[in-house]
Amino acid sequence: MVVTACPSCRFNFNHAVQSIKRDRKGTEGEGSFKMRAMDIKELLMRSL
Repeated sequence: MVVTACPSCRFNFNHAVQSIKRDRKGTEGEGSFKMRAMDIKELLMRSL
């Protein structure tokens, strides 16, 4: 997925993606990943 945004928005998005990757390595599993996906959706809506 390609995100076109100002550098600060892109940084925030990348930070959220890194959080997902850390969570997926953890013990919470897919449930945590799905919750993070909703957080990213919110982040994208606010950055537009």
